[in-house]
Amino acid sequence: TNDFAAVVYRIKLLGFNAIRVQFRFSDLNMDLPSGSEPEFFPCLLDSDEYIGIAQTMDPQLIEGLGSKWSLESIKPYLPKYKGMPHPPPETGNPACDSTPWTASFLQNYTGGQGATLNLTMCNWYLPQGPGVPALYRFLWQLQYLISQGFYVLLDFSSTREREVNVENPQLLAQNWGNLWRILTDIPAYKDYMAGRIFPDLVNEPSRWGCQWQDTCHGVNGTRVCAPILQTFGLAAAAIWKADPNVPIFINGLGQDNSTKWDQCGNYYPGMHWGDGFITNQKMIEQYDISDPSDIFTTAFTQRFGIFRVERGEAQVG
Repeated sequence: TNDFAAVVYRIKLLGFNAIRVQFRFSDLNMDLPSGSEPEFFPCLLDSDEYIGIAQTMDPQLIEGLGSKWSLESIKPYLPKYKGMPHPPPETGNPACDSTPWTASFLQNYTGGQGATLNLTMCNWYLPQGPGVPALYRFLWQLQYLISQGFYVLLDFSSTREREVNVENPQLLAQNWGNLWRILTDIPAYKDYMAGRIFPDLVNEPSRWGCQWQDTCHGVNGTRVCAPILQTFGLAAAAIWKADPNVPIFINGLGQDNSTKWDQCGNYYPGMHWGDGFITNQKMIEQYDISDPSDIFTTAFTQRFGIFRVERGEAQVG
């Protein structure tokens, strides 16, 4: 099914309790696409049991279980669907509410589940339509994922050749600060979202040859990535201004083999994009790799006004 709520339900059935949501700030500023095909449409309404067994479990596992236990005995143990209602609730418009959601198959029909065709409207609940900002749907989906029991990691992930947010630390800080202020303005944030949604500042900054303390320049001399210590510090400070208690995730960098930006530092064997937290000074000097040590120091945190250190304990300042 292409129904968002049903897909989330299947993810839960697979046992996951956390989900990584990749996004780009530039996309959030756009209106939703208004193509010829609507994003909500009639679709089959499958039972919880059918979704939980036929659409989620491995067919070989189903076959193996069927030889030992009746599938009927498994159904009571499947988590019940607690998402958006299907079919949609009545609108108060008789022309719409009179539409039937079930139909009987002809007597000569031999396929399907049972003798009745059950329908619903996929994605009827999503913010959509002309002029609706992508940000509105994004915020709705984040709240829905949390309501379904997930922890959410918001991951700024760009694949652009040149990414202005890593070239300009102030811009990345402004974007993250604005987004987190919008999140904290949601009435449910304090009671239901705080502690369940976290920022990942930049996904795989090694894509642009980023280094911890140095600027990475392209072959033509233009800056492709500012020193990431400053970038991370400013972005974290902007987020903590909206919510001083939210944990922040960062990727490693500056110690992997970046084939595109080899002029921006050396690498440690076996490291890949996202790695890069070696602080052993002997290894750093031997392989001439970027040094992340300063991000763990009091001097760094005091510089950006993020923490104060008292009696050896870091506290939010």
